[in-house]
Amino acid sequence: MNRIVLQVIVIGVFFQLGSVFAQRDINYTVSSDRLDAVGEQLQIYSAITKEGATIVWLQQANGKSTPTEFSINKVLGNWNRSKGRGRLMYRLSAEGFDASFILSGNAKGLRGKFVIRKKGEQPYTYSLNLQSITYQ
Repeated sequence: MNRIVLQVIVIGVFFQLGSVFAQRDINYTVSSDRLDAVGEQLQIYSAITKEGATIVWLQQANGKSTPTEFSINKVLGNWNRSKGRGRLMYRLSAEGFDASFILSGNAKGLRGKFVIRKKGEQPYTYSLNLQSITYQ
């Protein structure tokens, strides 16, 4: 009986630690001051905010702000919030197109990548060297 109770406690602690160190359902904002699109570096500020079941990609250039809101359909991967490391891939949708956003973090820094597919067209890939992540 004591062995069973000990196993239940160990399993409970394991799941608690897993939820602290490997998170998927976190809310955050990441930012970048340039964008790599079709092999060209563009001086476009981006802020990507994940909150609940949406991701908003705000782009600013030449005094103009353009937000694009995506609905999150699926999340894959894990993220270590305390170290800012891991990999999360979001399957997204918005009116007229499907997309994915990948957030990755390692010892070299943070990266973001959007792949946007408009129905009947080739996908466009946008890469970002992210400067920071702020958790909400």
